[in-house]
Amino acid sequence: MTREDNKLQGELEERLRFEILLADISARFVNLPASMVDSAIEDSQRRICECLGLEFSALWQWTEDSPQFLTLTHIFTPPWGPEHPYGINGLEEFPWTYGKLVNGETLCFSTEELPSEAQRDQDSFRHFGVKSTVVLPFRAGQGPFLGAVSFNMLSRERAWAQDMVQRLKLLAQVFTNALERKRSERALLLSEERLSLAADSAQAGLWELNITDQTFWVTERARSIFQYPMGADITMDMVESSVHPDDLPRLRQAIKASITKNEPLFIDYRITTADGVQKWISSSGRPYRNSAGEPERVLGVSIDISERKRTERQLRERMQEIEVLKKALEKENLVLQKEIQSRDARGNIVGRSPEIKTVLDKVELVAPTDATVLIGGETGVGKELIARAVHRLSTRKNRPLFVVNCASLPPTLVESELFGREKGAYTGAMTRMIGRFEAAHETTLFLDEISELPLEIQAKLLRVLEEGSFERLGSSKTVQVDVRIIAASNQDLEQLVNEGKFRKDLFYRLNVFSVEVPALRQRAEDIPALVWAFVKQYEEKMGKRIDNIPQACMERLQRHNWPGNVRELRNLVERAMIVCAGRTLNIDLPPGFQDQLGVEAPTLQDTERNHIISVLEQTGWRISGQGGAAEILGLKRTTLQSKMKKLAIRRPQADA
Repeated sequence: MTREDNKLQGELEERLRFEILLADISARFVNLPASMVDSAIEDSQRRICECLGLEFSALWQWTEDSPQFLTLTHIFTPPWGPEHPYGINGLEEFPWTYGKLVNGETLCFSTEELPSEAQRDQDSFRHFGVKSTVVLPFRAGQGPFLGAVSFNMLSRERAWAQDMVQRLKLLAQVFTNALERKRSERALLLSEERLSLAADSAQAGLWELNITDQTFWVTERARSIFQYPMGADITMDMVESSVHPDDLPRLRQAIKASITKNEPLFIDYRITTADGVQKWISSSGRPYRNSAGEPERVLGVSIDISERKRTERQLRERMQEIEVLKKALEKENLVLQKEIQSRDARGNIVGRSPEIKTVLDKVELVAPTDATVLIGGETGVGKELIARAVHRLSTRKNRPLFVVNCASLPPTLVESELFGREKGAYTGAMTRMIGRFEAAHETTLFLDEISELPLEIQAKLLRVLEEGSFERLGSSKTVQVDVRIIAASNQDLEQLVNEGKFRKDLFYRLNVFSVEVPALRQRAEDIPALVWAFVKQYEEKMGKRIDNIPQACMERLQRHNWPGNVRELRNLVERAMIVCAGRTLNIDLPPGFQDQLGVEAPTLQDTERNHIISVLEQTGWRISGQGGAAEILGLKRTTLQSKMKKLAIRRPQADA
């Protein structure tokens, strides 16, 4: 046999060994578990290199985040082989080779025979000591480039037969399929782990019903919920035997409807476990069909909702208890509402005496109506507070209360102030002005000291009360308004009518509902509460703190006649707070005061006259300005002058 015959026979034997090896390797990867793929690939690399006399094999896989970066995952190399990197940047180290592989080309070449455009690749192959190589790309079907496997010679060059390269391509495809299966199984396992973790976090048990044989696949959590033995086969009969008899028909109907109508499954039902414990279970699922459209399985999840059901039952019981209490409270509702209305009406009104309570009862009666209210009472009793209480309880409470002190309006400007004026209505009227009545449309107007209105204005006021209309000064156009009137006076209007100083028709129109506010001396029991209320008010303003008021001082205050009423009391408290240096408050009464016990009480007129004279003497007979008598008495300058004229109070000549 010639040398050529021996060489040919050797090639044929090598090819036969290689064919047998490829068949054995291919068979080995059939149904190979994912956990054994890596070791099987490296063993195949070794066997192929030994069979073909190759010296080095490397399998590289790309990274999804950086496709150009290739990671060395499988390798066969002799002990004397070159040092190999963990990974390489294909575009930087082997740009020409990487571009060919990405396009799906198989490469066979000797390092020294690479073209000039592969200079960078040639340098890299020389660096790793590769003399000759075949590189096969990884691609799953028509998918993207996934990596490559190479078989190399390090000590010498080698020619690569075409039929060998073709068979190596088949081997590369076997590796590709195995790695993709491993990747898919790992992704599926990860997905199942995540699903199981989510289900466990929600304390939910997963299950799958095989419709054909009526058996269940269940997770450990599901077994724990239903208390099924570990390892035991779960059948529909076993499930139904644990369901409460009253709930079993509903469960069967729900499962049947889900399968036949392809609807989602949602149902709550009771079960009894093997140890006799009753549980509430909530199950939900969805049916799935095979390729023929026939129902195949139902995949679902079950949760133990026993605690939720107990909470719902307890809540229903509590709601029933609340309903009973509600009915009991409804019986007290009218009383409570009346008490709340009384507190609302009270506002800043302090006191619990029968006299003040009678006033508040009247306020509650008249407030919801639109009736005109006439408030009477001495100066300083708090008539404006009563007016505000009426407004606060009325249907007009959402708009502000307008207040007009008739005694403070100059006689020449009363009409324009109340009813408005047009531009040029009189000398100096440079602009149009809206009057108080027009501004108070749909709310309440409080006319204090109404007895001070001139008679001609009283006639116009009467028309507003009766018709709800008036004309601005200087205009013939009628203005319609909806205003509720609350009037107040410290004088006897009926006596003024008899004297011809107040219109009788206006008096009757105002006196629809009258409220008489008692003088402070008529409700002396309220004085301690009033004093402390004023103290708290001035504590905040002055930054002081009062802890005690001597009982003797409080008794003197209760015996005082109070011609200035609550206003006078407030002024005395304020004066005492100003001069107080400690936490005990002493309130001095006006000079000349004597206890009223056993002494004939002076007339109201005498008391008022003496009090005004006392204050005038304190101020050096200064009426207006800061610290003047009018400010101390809480009166307007014009009101004080009117009272002085009425009471015949004149400054002594020696002081003139």
